[in-house]
Amino acid sequence: ALLLVTMSGNFAGAIHVRHSAFMAPPALKGSGTEAKQVVCNLKREEVEVGDGLVERKVEVLTRRRLLGAAAGIFLLPALDLFFGAKAAHAASGSAKAERGKPADLGEVLKKAATRAIGGGRSGAAAGVLQVLSLMWLRTTMNYQYRYGGSMSEVMNKLYKEGGVGRFYRGVGFALLQQPLSRFGDTAANAGMVVLLESFDSTRDLPPFVKTVCASAAAALWRIWLMPIDSFKTNMQVEEEGFQKLLAKIRTRGVGVLFEGSAATLGSSFVGHYPWFATFNTLQSMIPQSNDNLAVKLVRNAWIGLCASAVSDCCSNSLRVIKTTKQTSPQRITYLEAVQNIVQEDGIRGLLGRGLRTRLI
Repeated sequence: ALLLVTMSGNFAGAIHVRHSAFMAPPALKGSGTEAKQVVCNLKREEVEVGDGLVERKVEVLTRRRLLGAAAGIFLLPALDLFFGAKAAHAASGSAKAERGKPADLGEVLKKAATRAIGGGRSGAAAGVLQVLSLMWLRTTMNYQYRYGGSMSEVMNKLYKEGGVGRFYRGVGFALLQQPLSRFGDTAANAGMVVLLESFDSTRDLPPFVKTVCASAAAALWRIWLMPIDSFKTNMQVEEEGFQKLLAKIRTRGVGVLFEGSAATLGSSFVGHYPWFATFNTLQSMIPQSNDNLAVKLVRNAWIGLCASAVSDCCSNSLRVIKTTKQTSPQRITYLEAVQNIVQEDGIRGLLGRGLRTRLI
């Protein structure tokens, strides 16, 4: 709920939520005594959890810059919620387990949030490493999505335009977008599965139904990242992409930052579901070795490779359409984008532009 409220704000501000858990001293129990402390710009609330109290401090910070606000909106609450929810869940979960009572809705949501943030952090770390090591390939791939061409032809053309630095245009936006995208993918899978398994009515749903729910959550997450993606993609595809995008904003409004959102929604869902469906299926079918670390790493790498290949083949055409519409100098419909692609490269271009580079 905290993440949904935070994401609904605009890029003019950020909400920073800090959670801290502490156990009330025995001397204060039932005494009616309250400890008062004046803290500037902080609102304190006390909520009973088990035998202790949870104190929540909510601090509202104002940020004026786009990147600072985006980081505050998505990263700070996520990191702080991980530690706060983990402590609160440990206290409340142990008390509930001792009494043997069924978990209520609040406890279920805390459990799902804890698992989601835990899984999302690993996804965010992987995203940072991917940006730093593979930015040059992603620039080549996005250029192919827009204009076609083989990998070697595109790389030679990009190098002539600006040398090695040409492949890293938009790296700042990529460093912000990629970890957030992976965080949403991984957190949606971990959190949604735990949430559905916590209710009797949804615990026995087929695995593919649970994966569909997680895919829908991940796809909605990507819509909030569209402005960042628009700047990054235009800078990668066009030689003066940043200036061209600003010119489109001045003439057509900020709505241009969300062009291609429907294709992004579709590609995220179509790509997310096959990835986790393949991943979860292979995880259950291939035996896991806990004794041999090398075998365990090879197993995980092979499962991830198979899942990525299936996902990329399913969603590649939607990414081609999204990039074409997103970087077009004139406003075009999705049908016009498809017609332009087919006219230039045929159906093969619609399905296969940049696919080899993406698989690499």
